[in-house]
Amino acid sequence: MQSPTSSASAVLVIDDDPALLDSFATVLGTYSIPITTARDGLEGLAAFRRISPAVVLTDIIMPEQDGIGAIITMRRERRATKIIAMSRGG
Repeated sequence: MQSPTSSASAVLVIDDDPALLDSFATVLGTYSIPITTARDGLEGLAAFRRISPAVVLTDIIMPEQDGIGAIITMRRERRATKIIAMSRGG
């Protein structure tokens, strides 16, 4: 997991697909956007609390903690954070 220091411009990407996490890190890295990645909702919530990201991109269907549960918790804790939910599943 990559972890920048706390930043108002940081992006947190939560997904259980390592290839997708690498793709986001590569693309956002070309724009010098600080990115942190997490492999499931539990890891994502820990990172969310640690870095206070400006934007969260999260998968919906993941092991351990799904994206919906993570989104509900993030909204409760920090309403101003922009959250984008994504899913490739059925």
